[in-house]
Amino acid sequence: MEYRQISEDYSVSGQIQPEDVAAIKNAGFKSVICNRPDDEQPGQPSADTVKAAVEGAGLAFRYIPVISGQITAENVED
Repeated sequence: MEYRQISEDYSVSGQIQPEDVAAIKNAGFKSVICNRPDDEQPGQPSADTVKAAVEGAGLAFRYIPVISGQITAENVED
C-alpha cells in the first residue's frame, strides 16, 4: 500500500484492501476515513468490508463518501 503524507497527522492513499490494514496499523495510523462511494468501481471492497478489517485491528473507521466534483457542505462538515 502506498500513501502520500499531506501533513504530520494526515495522509491519503488509493483504495485500500482489507489485507492492507495490518501494514496501516504498523505504520502508526490510528484511523481510516473512506471517501469512496460503494460500487464506484467493480471489484473494490465495500465500506463495510473495509470497516470490519479496520475496526478488527483496533483502529477507528469513518465513512464519508464523496463524488468528485460533487462535494457538498455536509461532506465538508463530516
